[in-house]
Amino acid sequence: QRSEQRYREIFNTVNDTIWIHDIGTFGFVFVNETIEETFGYTPVEALGLSVADISSNVPPFTEEEAVAYLKRAAAGEPQVFEWHCRHKDGHLFWSEVSLRRRTIAGRDYILAIERDITDRKRAEEARRESEERYRLLVENIPFGITLIGADHRIIMSNAAQGRMFHTDPKLWPGRYCYREFEKRDAVCTHCPGTRAMATGICCDVETEGVRDDGTRFKARVSAIPLSDPEGRITGFMEMVEDITDRKKAEDALRESEEKYRMLVEVNQDIIYSLSLDGTVLYMSPQTEEQLGYQPDEMEGRPFTEFVHPDDAPVLIDHMRGHSGPGEAVFSDRFRVRRKDGT
Repeated sequence: QRSEQRYREIFNTVNDTIWIHDIGTFGFVFVNETIEETFGYTPVEALGLSVADISSNVPPFTEEEAVAYLKRAAAGEPQVFEWHCRHKDGHLFWSEVSLRRRTIAGRDYILAIERDITDRKRAEEARRESEERYRLLVENIPFGITLIGADHRIIMSNAAQGRMFHTDPKLWPGRYCYREFEKRDAVCTHCPGTRAMATGICCDVETEGVRDDGTRFKARVSAIPLSDPEGRITGFMEMVEDITDRKKAEDALRESEEKYRMLVEVNQDIIYSLSLDGTVLYMSPQTEEQLGYQPDEMEGRPFTEFVHPDDAPVLIDHMRGHSGPGEAVFSDRFRVRRKDGT
């Protein structure tokens, strides 16, 4: 009797709701006191309920489906599943149910252990929503994103990475990044991922991506180290930007600047540039030969400092009168002082 009392106390103080079903009718024959906390019913009230009374009854969480689980458990097949439940006050919540056939006091029953998993389901749903937001971000960002393991095997890539390489990114997981992205037989010596894993900080490099058809494109690659909850480095994430057009534009600008530089330097006349307030922005190299000044001695100073005092007011008025849109070109004559004062 003392032993029975001990077991009853344990039975009623566990956090899970425990139901005992009749193996023939599947009706409730016993339930512990946790039922009040979980479902809002007293144990006496609960014994008069049906499975439908404590279910949401939204398919597949119906009495028919519950009976199917009970039948499989009665046949000796343990069952573990999630169930959508209804509280006495009408609110719905989630539980995890475990069903097993058990012999108790010489008779066979179905033992059901039910645990409220509402908080877990909410956390799972929040995680799914968060993952979906990040998935949408990664899939729609205009840069290539690739997760790569410490062994340089690709874990996943987004659609933008696939478009850069004219390949379905779903074909890459498990393959080596250096083979797929640069067609090399070994880890790239300039690999930013290797440096990122070694230093623990983001590393960048400009390189060339090589497609399966052999065509190439200029790329800027940034690698960020990835770690597990214990802080151990597990791999890295690469963000790839196609900079082919930018590099072409930079090359074209350099070529253009070089042409104009050569044109200015071979011209025998002094070529200069002024701001709207008359400050010298640029003086060509001929300044030294003709005026005795190094270009940087004049740059940043008012141009009128180098003009004959009698000509300076006229020059200022002339510049002001030709500084508007469409008035950028004018000619005039004025006297300039050399460094030696002449």
